[in-house]
Amino acid sequence: MILFFDLLYIGDVEVMVHDGYFSIKSDKYKEVNIDYRDIEQISYEKDYKIGHKINGVNNFKVSLGKYENEGGRYLLYSENNAKGYLLIEVKGLGLVVYGASEEEVSSLYDLIETNS
Repeated sequence: MILFFDLLYIGDVEVMVHDGYFSIKSDKYKEVNIDYRDIEQISYEKDYKIGHKINGVNNFKVSLGKYENEGGRYLLYSENNAKGYLLIEVKGLGLVVYGASEEEVSSLYDLIETNS
């Protein structure tokens, strides 16, 4: 019973910056590497309707994996208490959505704008 309870509250999302690309990773879902040259469009959304999970992980702490909403399917890497979302359209990968605090999302947005 304790193990099951723990699974409901574990997981995190981390952005790692590298030379020429950045990665979004979690201990509960596969890492995605995004080359700055492959970014076709980015936008910041304060509220984003996540929709429903196709596959991946969602618990009380994080939502990770392939999701679908009225806009179609996309990859989601988000803390559940996210205050902002960065929508990144990536060539060959489709839409990747990163959700976290306003400061973290804003910082990643600025980094992408500077490097792409």
